[in-house]
Amino acid sequence: MPGARPRLKSWLLRLVRAGILTAIVLLIHFQSREGKARAVPDDGTAPDIAVEELLGFFPNATRLDGGRVLGPHDTPLGRIVQTAPQSDAVTGYSGPTNTLLAFGPDGRILGLKVLSTGDTPEHLDKVLADPAFLRSFHGLDWESLRAPRNLDAVSGATLTSRALAEGILRRAGGEAPSFRFPDAPAASDVTSHFPDAARLVPVDARPGFLRVLDENGTVLGGVARTSPHGDQRTGYSGPSEVLIALDPDLDTVRGLLLFRTYDTASYADLVRDDYWFHDLFQGQSLRSLSDTTIENEGIEGVSGATMTSITAARAVLEAARAFATAPVQTTPRLGPDDYGTFAVILAALVIAFPPLRGKRGVRIAFQLLLISYLGLTAGHLLSQSLLAGWAQNGLDWRQAPGLVALAAAALLVPLFTKRQLYCHHLCPHGAAQQLLRKRLRWQWNPTGKTAALLRAVPFLLLAFIVAAVLLGLPVNLASLEPFDAYLFRIAGLATIAVAILGLVASLFIPMAYCSYGCPTGALLNFLWATGRPDHWNRRDTAALALLGFAVLLFYLR
Repeated sequence: MPGARPRLKSWLLRLVRAGILTAIVLLIHFQSREGKARAVPDDGTAPDIAVEELLGFFPNATRLDGGRVLGPHDTPLGRIVQTAPQSDAVTGYSGPTNTLLAFGPDGRILGLKVLSTGDTPEHLDKVLADPAFLRSFHGLDWESLRAPRNLDAVSGATLTSRALAEGILRRAGGEAPSFRFPDAPAASDVTSHFPDAARLVPVDARPGFLRVLDENGTVLGGVARTSPHGDQRTGYSGPSEVLIALDPDLDTVRGLLLFRTYDTASYADLVRDDYWFHDLFQGQSLRSLSDTTIENEGIEGVSGATMTSITAARAVLEAARAFATAPVQTTPRLGPDDYGTFAVILAALVIAFPPLRGKRGVRIAFQLLLISYLGLTAGHLLSQSLLAGWAQNGLDWRQAPGLVALAAAALLVPLFTKRQLYCHHLCPHGAAQQLLRKRLRWQWNPTGKTAALLRAVPFLLLAFIVAAVLLGLPVNLASLEPFDAYLFRIAGLATIAVAILGLVASLFIPMAYCSYGCPTGALLNFLWATGRPDHWNRRDTAALALLGFAVLLFYLR
């Protein structure tokens, strides 16, 4: 057939482009997984530790035999144990920490050494610079490590230090108490739900529960703490503890109260001031909550503090499951914003193709919809910080089906239609630039070498992002793009500045940011090209070069 060969060539080229993108994603994912994984045998020995690293604990050490430390003539000097993989599930400020424990011949700890961490260097340095914290473990034996005890966390690095300690406790096999929220609430903390509360009394038969009493000793109700059960749920910048107000039978929920948090203070205040959140699960029993998920409850979170409130609600459900020992259920999370995003995607598919394509009135109305709904209301925008997180940690479509659908449309539609749907018809920031296009009389259209240099900027930014992710550089990817600015209540100054500068530039240079600054657009354009999209072009060569660069970084790290 005359047209069969060109069509086959076209599809092969599209598959090659998709393969290049997939290969880069897999490299990032494997790099992240290797960084998290620890080659630690089940007995906790550390064969990958060089004996030179142990001389601070064992000055006469000559070699390692599994976890045993041997000296001259194979004299036993002690033993070493890593906290990983048990500590891998304990997240500090931004990641887990693998700690080496050095035990002397008497079975007592000589000292600690951090082998690797996913936490920020600043927080870890703060912990390591605190000799009192490190010395608090010295002299403890294995059984002592298993026993819950009070811990003075390092000021300024509380999450990191407590996660390190909790990792040690988990490795020792003890049940982890809450190192993050060690202090019990007082009566004054629950007066919003129990105005006459005078004191709180622990319920011996039910750990984690407190009875609320008035001045005469009358039982007003009860309080259940979500900590430590929900401590691993991290919101925008840290976990939160929620108090669950209960009836006197300690079963029916009266309301919720965000108690203590490591999250951003302004977001926590929004949650505390939102009466809807306080009464989120009102009237339900703890037993019913143990069979509940965020998804089937239809919880959308507090506007402006979605991550903080959703994480707090998840902590409640984690605690309810722990209290009831019920299995965790997972169902897709489909909320109004997700359905709205689905509708916008379908509308974009209709508008992108004839007969509506090119209708000026329809286009302007849809652009305003993108900005007002998809951007400012739902906050559903693709970005490098989002895509890099998915590449590193995997894609949990149940948590954000609307965003996943948006990404699917952005990646798949070009493969099947040769049209760049997201950048042209779904991106709120692109829509804003289209509305500003040629509003001023003076315009500049870069040409020649200047245009070529400007077009290289998105690719260079994308290469930098790939390098930062693969090398684990401490870069805030959100600050490199304008998309978080549409969630203006939580946006950083750098993100807002990028957004404003991009829009101002678009008044003078048509589609300035899209054409000369957007790494996400550059990534999506790997699957689609202007001019002759079914022929190998410079963009494909750049994509192949980026893959080679990623492979090099993968093996260099």
